[in-house]
Amino acid sequence: AAFSSTGNSDIIFGGTINGAQTLSVTTDGNTTFGGIIGGTNALTSVTTDAGGTTNLNGGNISTTGDQSFGDAASLGADAVLTGVNVTFDSTINGNQNLTITASGTTTLSGAVGGTSALASLTSNGGSTTVLNGSTITTTGAQTLTDAVTLGVDTTLSGTNINFASTVNGSSADTESLTITGNVDFNGIVGGSTSLEFLTVSGTTSLDGGNVTTAGIQTFTGATTLGADATLSGTNVSFVSTLNGAQNLTISASGLTSFGSTVGNSAALTSLT
Repeated sequence: AAFSSTGNSDIIFGGTINGAQTLSVTTDGNTTFGGIIGGTNALTSVTTDAGGTTNLNGGNISTTGDQSFGDAASLGADAVLTGVNVTFDSTINGNQNLTITASGTTTLSGAVGGTSALASLTSNGGSTTVLNGSTITTTGAQTLTDAVTLGVDTTLSGTNINFASTVNGSSADTESLTITGNVDFNGIVGGSTSLEFLTVSGTTSLDGGNVTTAGIQTFTGATTLGADATLSGTNVSFVSTLNGAQNLTISASGLTSFGSTVGNSAALTSLT
């Protein structure tokens, strides 16, 4: 079914929507979903056009195919979006928990939480999350279970940022990653496509192995090794403590600096 307004009028769905069909909404006004979508019978796909705002006030959306939101999205309730490819072409705001379970690709092309920080963000479909929007801000945690690809320089701000899989750029030595908060890397960083630089303001758990950047790596908070790791870049800086019974190799073409004790609470196996 296709719903459209040529006069910037709002299109409001006050209740639930079900049925194995496509749903397309076209308006430069507000599109509001007030109920669960596909809760008892998943839709085939959901699409909203660019222009206006999509208000997700009803909670979960389930489709057997894609979900594409061209509008700026506003969360009025906690939401779980389940589908194949889930794409946000514009911003996402609202102090709610957003979970995206996409078996294909999750693409975030606008700033997330830029004007109203999300409570938390989870992307856990098991495939790929592409970050094209430069910033994600949450008051709580960010959990990225998918392999992550950076399409632009990216800043993630939250309490705890957890990468369950790999993190790579889209072009070698081009995209940087800045973490404002604590971070846990459970996969290789820059393994297939190296980052430009990496900066972490809080604590860092290196549980995934190697980190490769063209430029600097700065670990401001306490760093803990959960796996053998090779850090490759120009300048590699540990501002605080470094611990963990693992082998650490630092391949820095510039300066390697240790601002505090190394192995004081958990001795490293080796340091090269």
